Amino acid sequence: MERYTSFMVVVAVTLISNFASSGLCLKQDIFAPSYVYPCSGTTGCAWDVFKTGATLAIINPSSGPGTTCNSDYVTLVNTTVKSGTSTVKIVLGYVSTSYGARNSTLVQADINKYYSCYKVDGIFLDEGATACDSATITKYQSYNSLVKSKGGLGYTVLNWGTNGPECYLTGTTIDSYVTFEAYFSNYTSSGAPLPYMFSYPSTKFWVILHTAPANAATVNSAVALSKNRNVGHIYITDDIMPNPYDTAPQTTVWSAEKTAASSNSATDIYAPSYVYPCSGTPGCAWDVFKNGSTLAIINPNSGPGTTCNSDYVTLVNTTVKSGTSTVKIVLGYVSTSYGNRNSTLVQADINKYYSCYKVDGIFLDEGATACDSATLTKYQSYNSLVKSKGGLGYTVLNWGTNGPECYLTGTTIDSYVTFEDYFSNYTSNGAPLTYMTSYTATKFWVILHSAPSNATAVNSAVALSKTRNVGHIYITDDVMPNPYDSAPQTTVWQAEKSAAALP
Repeated sequence: MERYTSFMVVVAVTLISNFASSGLCLKQDIFAPSYVYPCSGTTGCAWDVFKTGATLAIINPSSGPGTTCNSDYVTLVNTTVKSGTSTVKIVLGYVSTSYGARNSTLVQADINKYYSCYKVDGIFLDEGATACDSATITKYQSYNSLVKSKGGLGYTVLNWGTNGPECYLTGTTIDSYVTFEAYFSNYTSSGAPLPYMFSYPSTKFWVILHTAPANAATVNSAVALSKNRNVGHIYITDDIMPNPYDTAPQTTVWSAEKTAASSNSATDIYAPSYVYPCSGTPGCAWDVFKNGSTLAIINPNSGPGTTCNSDYVTLVNTTVKSGTSTVKIVLGYVSTSYGNRNSTLVQADINKYYSCYKVDGIFLDEGATACDSATLTKYQSYNSLVKSKGGLGYTVLNWGTNGPECYLTGTTIDSYVTFEDYFSNYTSNGAPLTYMTSYTATKFWVILHSAPSNATAVNSAVALSKTRNVGHIYITDDVMPNPYDSAPQTTVWQAEKSAAALP
């Protein structure tokens, strides 16, 4: 991307959100209530299983964070779980609320302890209340606000274990709710959602089914039913009571739920919006993008700028992540000048973003493609600096064209932009390199600008990108020299959203 001043990119990413339409969740995320002690490489290690399919894990060192920091969990969260080929990108800390009866000071202390010890990305509030009185709603919103004040992703889940009332979704900004936690055999008869739940995106709702049969067809059926029930996050295990979370699912169950949950190859949409923060004004790109997207990239001044911009602080920490906005992840734009920019300046920009804007990661623009050791080491150092900040630590490298596999094997950067060019060039010039089909589609992003305002053409381009193993796409009819200074016209935007959600 060119370094236009003041922009934001909005992206719907599979980390915590997938497309839901007409009450049907097309693709789901798997989470892991991984209440087992840290392990790696040992026989039967549950963590080695969870890292091959779960995008979110919940840690529970001692029915909460414990009284002291456990070094094994520190290593697990900050090194083992989020490194290498692990699919886990989000870690939450377990906190009991005793159905609203637990002393608020103790709950808040547990939240603070998780952040001081383990650099978690959010909190899983267990044993959630369902009372709608003002005092209870205020109490849970205070927990949610404390989590979000920590910076980073600030993701919150309230475990009702059963259907709960809509007053929590209107009276708090808690992100998600567990609406069923019980025996697998009870889900068909007892797990139907309340009618209001179909008015919300599937990402709001989680289910946990334990004591499942080790039968792939039965697991597939349960996942399909959950999708029809507008459930966006699922965990199925054959582990049994009294503690169905002390081992990983057997291979038959785990493989079946992974395949069934991701059975629709929906593509995520992201949108470069090179405009200053806005809201409610005619033509405001933000009013288009923040309704359904989960990731944004900010660029106050071809980088973070020399001082903290209060409008962006408000945008990131209030406007974008509050109310009905679906944006939950914010990255900061940093130019690397194809590897030529002084590393000290790049690192300073990264540090500035974290100190000013509490970002969740960094978008490294103008990415190098050289495979020499010095260049790879340089980019891995940027990636490592981002991940050392705690929180999500998500990194994207914008090649703008196909790049070599050495970056995917020699760094732990999360995703790559492999095409950024005219819409008309994508068919002839956008084919991926052979190695790219060996990686998950979430690794690869494309940007097509100067598109025709034609739904059929947009649909065809999205379909082609799916065959090319692209997991994130943005199409706009905006034109050069700056095709990112407005939102796409309605025809284009609606077409790409609809096409991206199809198999």
